[in-house]
Amino acid sequence: MLIKSGMSAEWASFTNNVLSIGGFTGATGLIRSLSYQSSRSIAHAAMSSFEVSINSSEGLQTIKNFKPFTKSYYRENLKIFTDTYPPKSIDAHHVFAQQFEGKFLQNGINIHEPQYLTWWEASPHRASAKQYNQDWIRFIRDNPNATQAEILKKGREVMARYGIETNY
Repeated sequence: MLIKSGMSAEWASFTNNVLSIGGFTGATGLIRSLSYQSSRSIAHAAMSSFEVSINSSEGLQTIKNFKPFTKSYYRENLKIFTDTYPPKSIDAHHVFAQQFEGKFLQNGINIHEPQYLTWWEASPHRASAKQYNQDWIRFIRDNPNATQAEILKKGREVMARYGIETNY
């Protein structure tokens, strides 16, 4: 299909390999917007616009050379993921409250994966932290058996209230 779209056989093979790195079991790969104008832009698009679903953190790390998805490296990984290098006045924010890391992990969500992080200006982020965490406390209390889909939906809803889009 890639060759039929005008991509050379060499780059079609490369792109196909990128999409299948690590044998993503149950994961979905998607290239958002490939520019077929040059080999360089195709390679760049394939490497920088690749999205991986929840269960594919190992493949995501392979593709972009992330550090481990842990509390120690989340800001650094978000920089790589978004190709953004903001000043210290911009915080790397966990969409899912860190105090419930274990609960989210039980549902297949590693809160330190860059798709579950976002940039938030430091002052409003810190001013909203208590209320933000209260939102999650209520959700966990009221939905002790929430599914992964329900948690992801809640993450989008909570972030939207603060005018911030999620990366998943």
